[in-house]
Amino acid sequence: MKCILCGINEAYRDGICIECLTSMKNVSYDKINITVCPKCGSIKINKRWYYNNPDDALFNFVSRMLEKKNNSIKKIYNYLKDDYINVNIVFDDGIEKNVSIPMDVSRESCPVCNKLTGSYYEAIIQLRTFSRDRSHLIDTARDNIINDIKRYNVNDPNSFVSKVVNLKEGIDIYLGKRDDAAKVIKNLDSKYFIDTKVTKSLAGKKDGKDVFRYTHLIRIFDLEPGSIIFSRGRNYMVKSVEPGNINIMDLSLKKDLTMDEKTFFSSNFDLIRRSEKRRFIVISNNGSETELMDEKNFNIVTIKGIIKSDSIDLYNYNDEYYII
Repeated sequence: MKCILCGINEAYRDGICIECLTSMKNVSYDKINITVCPKCGSIKINKRWYYNNPDDALFNFVSRMLEKKNNSIKKIYNYLKDDYINVNIVFDDGIEKNVSIPMDVSRESCPVCNKLTGSYYEAIIQLRTFSRDRSHLIDTARDNIINDIKRYNVNDPNSFVSKVVNLKEGIDIYLGKRDDAAKVIKNLDSKYFIDTKVTKSLAGKKDGKDVFRYTHLIRIFDLEPGSIIFSRGRNYMVKSVEPGNINIMDLSLKKDLTMDEKTFFSSNFDLIRRSEKRRFIVISNNGSETELMDEKNFNIVTIKGIIKSDSIDLYNYNDEYYII
């Protein structure tokens, strides 16, 4: 049976073909006005910027508008955008219709990109070492911070690194969001033995209130076991370091001490000398002492205690050898 309206196509329902049924469906809609950031691709709809999945935000906005104006819509899917949005609509009776909705697109840099362009920052992370030497630990810490900020940026576009400044004494990392500093420092504290000091400076005013920028000085302990440090008239040897704790030996009392970060850094330790480690070959044991030979200069030394291995590392300070 042919369609009673067009007389061309086969009837689909009530004597009418699907093409004519589709043409009889009227869809009401408004013209879409959006702003696109040419730098990051985020979009602004009704004064709100959408940074993550902007296409989804646009589709959800169009869907809500169509559903509000057309009560008989059951499903909306498969849209494209250019200077119009091509939407497939499924009505309650199963009829599907394609609708092209005009779209007015303007271009404008979003607030986040404006901050990046202007080198905006709210906090500085200053990475330094205990020894004041430039260490590979500084570079590793920098990479950790940048990776953390990239993860934060997925959910918050205000989380970004404004710039990274390489200095002889370390690295300064400028952060777009103040609160990110506390999070990256917490992550650093789980990986390194660090000291943190915070200062703030007035950056200006916003809505009549003072706005501050925060500088976080991070000192990473970078000395190897066997290094000699000094505090309050006493010398100590570094035995081991891990996140949160350091184990040192009082060289006068031959006593081991374990300190947390706060205790250690408040004691104002200074570096006397980096580690001097030498490899020794075990020659003999006589019950309470071990005789060893320096594998490079062949000097013979005797230390208390029994060493069961064939060779061992010893650390020298003031002509006395220590095992760590």
